[in-house]
Amino acid sequence: ENQFLLYSFCCVMSEIQQKLVFSILQHLTEVSAKAPEGVDVESLEVAIQCLGQAFSMDVADEEHKKQYAIGSPLEHIFKYGLALDASEDSPISGLIKKALDTAEKNPIKSREEQIFEEKFQKYLTTLTEKGFFTGTEPGSQEYNDRVEKARSRLKEEEEKANKVRMEKAEEKKAEGNALLRENKTDEAIEKYTEAIELNPYNAIYYANRAAAYTSLRRHDKAIEDCKRAVTVDPKYGKAFSRMGLAYFSLGRYHEAVHAYERAKELDPDNQSILQSLEIAKKKHADKVAEEGGGHGHSHDAGHGHSHDGGHGHSHAGGTPDLSGLMNNPGIQNMVNSFQS
Repeated sequence: ENQFLLYSFCCVMSEIQQKLVFSILQHLTEVSAKAPEGVDVESLEVAIQCLGQAFSMDVADEEHKKQYAIGSPLEHIFKYGLALDASEDSPISGLIKKALDTAEKNPIKSREEQIFEEKFQKYLTTLTEKGFFTGTEPGSQEYNDRVEKARSRLKEEEEKANKVRMEKAEEKKAEGNALLRENKTDEAIEKYTEAIELNPYNAIYYANRAAAYTSLRRHDKAIEDCKRAVTVDPKYGKAFSRMGLAYFSLGRYHEAVHAYERAKELDPDNQSILQSLEIAKKKHADKVAEEGGGHGHSHDAGHGHSHDGGHGHSHAGGTPDLSGLMNNPGIQNMVNSFQS
C-alpha cells in the first residue's frame, strides 16, 4: 500500500519540486534541532508542521525519505547554485544551464506512466512472439500504426481491469463499514486494508481505517493513515479532522490544533470541527501553563505529546482519563459516522 506515496503527487508537483520541498523541510528541521541564537524555535517548529501538512510530507517517514531525500544538504546545493550564478559567462556554466533547460523541456515521466510503459514493452514482446508485426519493418508507417493500435488496446484492457478493481475496492469498504457498525473493528481494518490494496488512490479508505484504529486507541496508526489520506487528497477535510482527533487523544494538543485548523479551512461550517478546535486550543493552553509557559510541548523526549501513557491525560495511577476524551465532539461525531 505504501507504494502510492511514491507517485501520488505526480499530477500536481514535478519530481524536482517534491525533492526541493522535502529538502527545505529537512533543512528547517536541522536548524530547529540546533536551536541557534536568534531563531524562535517554537515558531519554526510550527512552520515546519504547517509546511509538512500543506505538502503532505514528513521528514521522519521512511517512504518519504526513499522517494524525496537527496544526497547533498540543501545548504551545499544552494552554495553550488550561487557559484553557478556568479560564473554566468564561464563554459561550465553554459553547459550546466543547457542541461537544465533540456531537462525542463523533457520532464521525467510520472511513476504511473513508467509502470504503463514497462507493461507495454512486455506486451509488445508477447505480440511480436505471436506474429503481430509479421511483414512489417520496424520504423515503417505500418509498424508504427500497429504499435499505436497495441498501445490503445492495452490501455483499454487496463481501464477495464482498473474499473473492476475500483468496484471491488468499494465492496471491501462497504464490508468494512458494516463490520465497524457491529464493533468488529479488527475485521473492519482488514477490509479497509483490502480496499487500499485494490485502490491506493482513494483517501476515504485511509480515513476510514484511521477511524477504526482510533476506536482501538491505536492513535499513531490513525495519524499515519490520515497523512496518507491527505497525500492522496489534500482537500479531504475529514482526514484532517480525524488526524486532529488522533493527536488530541495522544495529548499532542499543539499538533491537534493545526490539524483541526486545516479541517476548519476545508469545512468552515462543521460545528463538530469548530468545537473540537476550541477544545484542543484550551487543552494546549492548559498544557503550556502547566509546563511553566515555555514551549508548547515536552522536550524530555523531543515530541509534543505526554509520555505518561501515550493516550492523553492520565490520573495518578496511570489510568487514561477517558471522560474528557469521550466528551470531545470529534470522538462522538466519528463514532456515529464511521461511514464515509
